[in-house]
Amino acid sequence: MNAQTASTRTRYTRRTVLYAGGSAALGALLAACAPSAPSPEPSPTAPASLGGMVTPTGFATPSPGAVYTPANINHPAINVPVPKLAANASEQSAEGFKANIEYFAASLNYLLITGSLNYVAELNLGADYMNTLTRFDDESGFAVQLQEWYVSPSATITLNGERPTVHSETSYSWDALQHVDKGPQLVGDNAVIDIPESERHLEQKLRIEGTYKDKKWSLHVTPLEAPVSSAATAKATASASASASSSASALSSASAS
Repeated sequence: MNAQTASTRTRYTRRTVLYAGGSAALGALLAACAPSAPSPEPSPTAPASLGGMVTPTGFATPSPGAVYTPANINHPAINVPVPKLAANASEQSAEGFKANIEYFAASLNYLLITGSLNYVAELNLGADYMNTLTRFDDESGFAVQLQEWYVSPSATITLNGERPTVHSETSYSWDALQHVDKGPQLVGDNAVIDIPESERHLEQKLRIEGTYKDKKWSLHVTPLEAPVSSAATAKATASASASASSSASALSSASAS
């Protein structure tokens, strides 16, 4: 395709918005002569931390002979591996719950790369959350006709805290931050559209709820806010910090006078 660079558009045809021996021997002799002491009780081992950035590692291997080729400005991704549940995903445990969140993250990345909502949709995550993802799908095949795709898109989910909140043996929840990177370019309609940094990244706070039944987890995702530009968030944080610093300086000056 002879794609030519085009200026940024306010409307994208496909996707609008879018972690030493001697000393030892002496020690042994002294220990043998010393009175024996009761062995200390082993201290309970703290649960391993499961928080932080989720790695979407659950992908099925492409069929023999099918090599995955990432997208570039000349072609979309080819033979994209599909999401796959990890072996421990059916465990009734925090680890099993997290394995399902990893599958969710893998499905989200599959959507960004292919435009297909199939794997995300099968999770039945809830209408409110799914509505935030429709901006990334292929609009019922329209994008396929236009051969439109993102170059190097990705999505990450970062889990807050070391472990999920346990409401009961069968009900867990975990607050998280979803970060979508649409990549540097959108290709389609015979053009390569550069995506500015201010529009490339989107963040959204989520609550991921898990219910265990019939030896499997079902997830429900509740958006805690609308997707926001991470660039805008950084700017607002810097502005608030500058304002606080200015207020502190003014207060200090007033106290000095």
